[in-house]
Amino acid sequence: MADPTPTPTSNAETTPSPDPRDNLRIYLEANNPTLTRLNALRKTGWQNPTLSHTFSTHRLLSTSPTSSTKDTFYHMMLSIGLAMHTRTWLFAALARRPNTDTPPSPPAILDLGMAPGGFSGAALAKHPDVLIRGVSLPVSAGGHEIRIPAWETNPNISIRFADVTMLAADMDISPFEIPASHPDHGKFLHERVFPSETFDIVFCGAQVSRDQTRAAYREGREHFRLRTSQLVLAMQRLRQGGSLVVLLGRADSWETAVFLRGIDAFSKSLELFKGEGAHAKRSTFYAVAQGVDVEGEAARAQVEAWKAWWRVCTLGSEQECEEMWRVGEEEVEELIEGFGRRLLHLAAPVWKTQADALGRVLEKDEVSGIEKGWRGKGGRGAWRRKNGWV
Repeated sequence: MADPTPTPTSNAETTPSPDPRDNLRIYLEANNPTLTRLNALRKTGWQNPTLSHTFSTHRLLSTSPTSSTKDTFYHMMLSIGLAMHTRTWLFAALARRPNTDTPPSPPAILDLGMAPGGFSGAALAKHPDVLIRGVSLPVSAGGHEIRIPAWETNPNISIRFADVTMLAADMDISPFEIPASHPDHGKFLHERVFPSETFDIVFCGAQVSRDQTRAAYREGREHFRLRTSQLVLAMQRLRQGGSLVVLLGRADSWETAVFLRGIDAFSKSLELFKGEGAHAKRSTFYAVAQGVDVEGEAARAQVEAWKAWWRVCTLGSEQECEEMWRVGEEEVEELIEGFGRRLLHLAAPVWKTQADALGRVLEKDEVSGIEKGWRGKGGRGAWRRKNGWV
């Protein structure tokens, strides 16, 4: 069934917006009532002390994990990887890939932001002979441990412990381009990572570490540096027709929409995956791109753009960063006209999953909080109707 014609945003709706990027949100909410509901639930959640405490507890556990917590996190990511395969048949490509190499090369994946290793573990569960290469932030620098059983003695697993945002050589930055006065001058890596290898699947799953000590200039730019550096490295190592999995957040945000448009342009298929379990109430999800045309013009142009963005965020001034992030109304309208309907189609399941999960959590909290109050005031049903749950 064809998608319904999206509702355009009128001039009256867009003119008062102080930031042109808000016009994208207005357009998306006008065409997807679930997103409107989700944004209302997000606002309620931010003001909910119980939910806020829950997220704070999760953050504390992630920064100071026990051995049991580390294993739990690994198995959670493992289950997400297996669920992703069930939905998208991601790992099936490892079995049916064309193999014209002489001698034949085994299927291989590259896992960026690898720790604790759940996605690689899922690949191993489906294809025990798969070659795994990983890049992961060292534990000493704020990273997490690899929890794949006996990975150190597995000859098919090789991990480079490094900060993926500092791979200057893979971003085509020479040592001579980095000023001696740069805060991270001595921290850049000037050798390429796994330079002679290519991969059937690349995971871009790194997140900004709360435990990493970083130079002040990186704080407002780190998520952008992290995303662009992973994508550039991924596209330089991915085999023609391979698959790319990218961790993103808030599909209704301008930045995420721009990344999704770029990925969609060079992929045969693109699906957004969000598990139903522990991460359902969060805004993160995975973009699963398959049949990636790494040799095409769209991919080459996008990689060059990502390199340029990383360069500005890493070597540029605050003014240059602000200029790069500045967005005009024409740019927003161009994205809405060319990608708006596609974005609505891609993101609808993600928004529904999160909205349903947040709704359940908030309802449970509200109901438990007033459980004694509703008993003498018309019962649970009356309270639910009064507070908009039915």
